[in-house]
Amino acid sequence: MASGGIRATIEVKGIAKALARFKEVQSRIRTQVLTQMDDEVNAIMARSMQLTPVKRGWLRASHRRANLQAGRSFIKMGIEVGDDRVDYAIYVHERTDLYHKHGQAKFLEKAVDDRIRGLERRVGQAARP
Repeated sequence: MASGGIRATIEVKGIAKALARFKEVQSRIRTQVLTQMDDEVNAIMARSMQLTPVKRGWLRASHRRANLQAGRSFIKMGIEVGDDRVDYAIYVHERTDLYHKHGQAKFLEKAVDDRIRGLERRVGQAARP
């Protein structure tokens, strides 16, 4: 600084405590969001099972959670229908021209569409500290 100049200094103390608190809050928010996402997947899966065009059997029972992935900035969960015993799941799901006494085609898609409204709001509420 030049001779005759003036300097103002600002010092902030306690940053370590603040950062530790942020980590606690971040961990709590992540847990809350995971719980809400889990609830969303369960609700979609339950609705999809209700809409499956059979009252019981392998197709309905083949619903399962899939692809849980969690990174620093994202959480991804999925639902799968069909397996080695039920290799016809996509056929039943996609054939909108077939008549079903119970349920309907596009059962998983319809369940997702029904639940997607408000999902952002519900997950956003869960993300509050």
